[in-house]
Amino acid sequence: MWHGARNGVRIMTASSRVIRRIVSLAVAASAVAVSTVAVASEPEMASPEQVEEAPVEEAPVEETAPTAAPVELEMASSVSMSPAPVDVDRPASGRSERLRIGALAGVGFPRPLSIEAFAKVDRIVGLGVEYSFLPRTSLGGAEVGFKGIAADLRVFPFKNSFFIGARIGRQWLDAQATLGQGQAGSFTESMEAATWFVNPRIGVLHTFKGGVTVGMDAGVQIPVGASYSRAGRATDAGIKTDADPMLETVAAVLGNKTTPTVDLLRVGFLF
Repeated sequence: MWHGARNGVRIMTASSRVIRRIVSLAVAASAVAVSTVAVASEPEMASPEQVEEAPVEEAPVEETAPTAAPVELEMASSVSMSPAPVDVDRPASGRSERLRIGALAGVGFPRPLSIEAFAKVDRIVGLGVEYSFLPRTSLGGAEVGFKGIAADLRVFPFKNSFFIGARIGRQWLDAQATLGQGQAGSFTESMEAATWFVNPRIGVLHTFKGGVTVGMDAGVQIPVGASYSRAGRATDAGIKTDADPMLETVAAVLGNKTTPTVDLLRVGFLF
């Protein structure tokens, strides 16, 4: 019986050893499985060649909203760099076209020489005051002096060089002729003629960028309230002389009757 008990103890001891062995093997197997899973979950390490060849991707940069200060700076710079408004009434020379003032001189008929103070407003209207004259000279056997003053209006309907205009003024003409009447000797007869006049005309007056102005025009002078007077020994005596028709012709040609007018050249400068 004791022998049987000892055998039972031995069997139980051997069984416990087997169980411990099995447990140790199971623990070892589980450890190996855990390590395998860990190795499989780790990322694959790249070789040095792959590290050199692999392109480096830059991380995207998040766009951040600009602060108020840069926005104000950008607006200020855009305002400062924007071109200045262009004045359509100011040419490249820098002079304004709203009002240009200057002087013109000319040669023409019937009063050969003229000088005019002139102003041009908004490229449409031209206003002037003109003094014109004929230096005392010999004409048709008589010594003639001639002068006139007029207000001048020009309208530029297309805002270019072409204009329609008119002068309104008054002129004075005087002439003297020396005559000989045989034994009576020589004597002098004089004439004076004056008239108001209207002178409608058309022409061109062009102003270059620098201000130099040139032009020409043509029209007709219409007398209004013309007067004519004679003085001299023959006139006082009521005697007709050869000077009468000559003086009357000079007065008629130079404005006491309807007379064509022409400005051959106008030249001047407008500021």
